[in-house]
Amino acid sequence: SWPRTRISPALGRSIAAKIPAGDTLSAAVFNRNQGAFCVAPKTEKDENCVVLAEKPSHAVGLYPAALQADPAFCAKLEKEKNKAELMGHFSVVVEDGKGFKAVPYTEIYKDDMEAVAVELEAAAAAFGDDEAAFKKYLTEAAKSFRTNDWEPANAAWVAMGPLNSKWYLRVAPDEVYHEPCAWKAGFALQLARINHASLEWQKKLEPVKGDMEKTFASFAGAPYKARDVKFKLPDFIDVTLNAADQRNPHGATIGQSLPNWGKVAESGGRTVVMTNLYTDFDSQQSLKGQAASLFCKATFDGFTTEPKAALLSVVLHEASHNLGPAHDYAVKGKKDDDVFGGPLASTLEELKAQTSALFFTWWLVEKGLLTE
Repeated sequence: SWPRTRISPALGRSIAAKIPAGDTLSAAVFNRNQGAFCVAPKTEKDENCVVLAEKPSHAVGLYPAALQADPAFCAKLEKEKNKAELMGHFSVVVEDGKGFKAVPYTEIYKDDMEAVAVELEAAAAAFGDDEAAFKKYLTEAAKSFRTNDWEPANAAWVAMGPLNSKWYLRVAPDEVYHEPCAWKAGFALQLARINHASLEWQKKLEPVKGDMEKTFASFAGAPYKARDVKFKLPDFIDVTLNAADQRNPHGATIGQSLPNWGKVAESGGRTVVMTNLYTDFDSQQSLKGQAASLFCKATFDGFTTEPKAALLSVVLHEASHNLGPAHDYAVKGKKDDDVFGGPLASTLEELKAQTSALFFTWWLVEKGLLTE
């Protein structure tokens, strides 16, 4: 059992039930894509690439299906008087006869979330005092799946790390990339083992994080002022399992700073880098081919697939999410979602982080923390 946000739970179960028992290809497509339609670059626009002949709805399970027939439905919801409620990250928008209202995840997905909570409690019971921090997170996460209050679980999650647990687990609603309005948090399940290389980066960057924030603030300009940043630098993890909305049909996330909202996020959150993704031979050859198609020979001759080089970019990208203006920063009472809309706000935040990663690479050279 798992709360489904990409398609409605009812539609998902209906599609699964209609796939013929012997149609293993359709079953595989449905399982991989978490939906009825193909999503690869060469097939995503082919309406006939679908697991059922009757072609079910493309609608996600987070908004009324009829509303989603309007390509501009997100903008329509932003004009509602209760738009702040409708844009909340942990709820589903439904019609109430007068307009629209937001129903908490814990109400709309009650049975599924209770099932997850029971499993988390059972997992917590399997650990002893040597994994006290991990056990605490499992227990708090179970509570959050019943209350829709994710702050206690987030606090317990951030309290975990390479020094007190050999495990990494994230089980919570987090990223908004998977849905058309980029408001609603998708449910993530990721299990990994800690890779202790993160401790070396922690030692390098911890002493200069305040200087990084001051440098960023000088570029951001007024009215932004440098904060006392307390971000923890990335924990490196070797992924064992990606599931639910954390498992994409193609590709995977190689770094995250979480949570995205709330007091725990404002205090720095936790940043992780997935170190064992795309390090296989086929992925490296594909990356070389992509780079060769973009760069002239003189530039490409300096290109490398050395994992440490790629890792540096990811480390600085994720650290930069904790620097400067971010999701919770407001100008004249408006946050980035209010000014730009959800999808563009997310895009600008990612652009901020990657531009910063490029800048801070040479900044660290100037500081003597990296050799040229």
